[in-house]
Amino acid sequence: MGEPLFYLGAMPVTPWALCVTLGSLAAAAVIFFLGVRRKISDGALCLFLPLTAALGIFLGHGLFAVVADLLDPYVGESMGLTLLGYVFRPDKGGYMSLGVLGGLFLSALIVSKAKKVSFQELLKIGLPGVLLAIGVAKWGEWLCGMGTGPEASTCFFPVSFTPEPEYPEWRVIAVFWLGGLYALGLALWGIFGALKKNGVLPVTLLVMYLAGQVFWDMLREDSYVHYLAMNFVRMDQLFSVLIMAGIMVWATIKIKQNGGSGTVRWWVLMLVSVGLCVGLQFLFDKPLPLPGGVLIYPPTWLVYTLIGLTAVGMAISTLKLLDKARKTSRK
Repeated sequence: MGEPLFYLGAMPVTPWALCVTLGSLAAAAVIFFLGVRRKISDGALCLFLPLTAALGIFLGHGLFAVVADLLDPYVGESMGLTLLGYVFRPDKGGYMSLGVLGGLFLSALIVSKAKKVSFQELLKIGLPGVLLAIGVAKWGEWLCGMGTGPEASTCFFPVSFTPEPEYPEWRVIAVFWLGGLYALGLALWGIFGALKKNGVLPVTLLVMYLAGQVFWDMLREDSYVHYLAMNFVRMDQLFSVLIMAGIMVWATIKIKQNGGSGTVRWWVLMLVSVGLCVGLQFLFDKPLPLPGGVLIYPPTWLVYTLIGLTAVGMAISTLKLLDKARKTSRK
C-alpha cells in the first residue's frame, strides 16, 4: 500500500511493508528478550518465535482474505485470484490484527503442550511483542493515508493530516496513528509488566485492545468494504465484542462452578454498552427529536465521546467478571 519508498531488486518497498517488517523484527526482539528474562527454555523459545510469526501471518492475512472475499467479492476478482489463492498470497491485501493475535494464542497453546511450558508465561512474553508489531503496522497504514476519520478541529500533526494537497484546509483525524499509539502503549505496559514477577495479565491486555478496537473502528470514515448491515459495524468490531462476550461466558461458568454470584450486573453493563454503541450511530448527521418538536444535531465530538465510554463499559464488564472468577477459584 502506498507509493514505493525504494526497491529491493524488482521488489517495491512501501511505507506499510517497511513498517510491518520493522515492527515484526522489533516484536521478535522483544519476545526473545522477555523470554530470556523470564527464563523460558531455549527449546521452547526457539519454537515459539518462528511458529508465532508463521501462524500470525497465515491467520492474520487469511482472516482478512476470507472476510474481504465474503463481503466484497470484487477484491478477489480484481486480483484474478481464487479465495484459496488469495489466502496463500500474503503480499496481496492486508491483515486483520485479530487474526495475528489468534496466531499468537494458537502458537502459545502448541508450544505449551509440546515443551511443557506455562501457556500464561508464553503469552506474557508474546502478547507485548505482537501488540508492538500491530501498533507499528498501523502507523504504516497511516503513512499510506489509510484510516481517516472525521474532520479534525486541530491541525496538530500527526493527530490530523491532509490527505489531499489540493485542499490544505481539510484536515481529518488520523485514526490509524491514534490506534497505533494505543497499541504501542499497551505493548509498553506489557513489556514493563513482564519484567516483574507477576506482570500484567495477558487477558487484561487483550481485553483492553479489543475494547479499543471497537472505538477506533467506529471512528473511521474512509472505507465501507468491511461493513455490515447499516454500514457502520466493522468485522473487527463484531469479532472484538464476540471475543469479550466469550471471555465473559467462560468467567461466568467458572464463578457458578465455584458457588459465586453477582454476575448479572456486569452482563447488564456489557449489553447496555453494546446497545448504546450501536444506537449512538444513528445520531451521526441526524437530528435528535426533543419534546415540543424541537430538533437538534448533537456535536460529533460528543457522539464519539459517548461511544468511547461504551467501549470502556465493555472493558470494565469483562475485566470485572474475570477478576471475580479468579477470586472465587481461590476460595
